Amino acid sequence: MQSAEDENDELHYEPEDEEIVSVSCPHCAGQVWEEAEACEHCGAYLSREDGPRSRPWWWVAGGIAALIAVYLWITRAR
Repeated sequence: MQSAEDENDELHYEPEDEEIVSVSCPHCAGQVWEEAEACEHCGAYLSREDGPRSRPWWWVAGGIAALIAVYLWITRAR
């Protein structure tokens, strides 16, 4: 896990030798660096690729189906 300091460092992008280019955040319209992964104002990720990966819905559905199958197997074994 990352600490709060590490997360804040990722939000603030400061180019060293590059020309500073900023764009508007699509969520809050605040100005952020073009290369930033997340907005330093609202904390939202600027694109879906930069955001955390989510589990596909079929993993969740499969897990629930497996739990139901185990429950039915245990209750019928008695």
